[in-house]
Amino acid sequence: MSKCQDCKNEMLDHKSCFKRVYSDGKRLYNSIPYGEGEETKYIDVDSPDYRYCHDCAVKKGQQHHYGCDMENCPKCGGQLISCGCDLSIVDQSEEKETKINYQFGVKATDKHDAEVATIEASNLKEAKKEFAKSFPDDVDNIDVITSDNGYEEIR
Repeated sequence: MSKCQDCKNEMLDHKSCFKRVYSDGKRLYNSIPYGEGEETKYIDVDSPDYRYCHDCAVKKGQQHHYGCDMENCPKCGGQLISCGCDLSIVDQSEEKETKINYQFGVKATDKHDAEVATIEASNLKEAKKEFAKSFPDDVDNIDVITSDNGYEEIR
């Protein structure tokens, strides 16, 4: 069996590694769990064949083990071990969430003028959920989403 040098767990035991926080010297980026990154474009992570990461054996939703060849770069979305982004690990000793401010630009409606709503969350999926809870009438009026970590989605 093989032990992860980061969390010290046996990789074949299907246990999650620590959530890592990366930095490019300007911004912080949270590590991306298996099944929530770019690999979903190429494989069906819900099929029995891909229930576990083929390299580090974590389950869908768990953090990849350090050095896994399937881990996505949180900055560019590519394969972390070969993408070329110059990222360093900021904290690998604790399971720690780094919160990011997501700004939701909302179009003007008959009820209100155009506005920006800021949601603090650890990832875009969580931010969209929180926005929908806080502003249920405006979900269909989102114009653009930006964030502190450089993310931008134009609708």
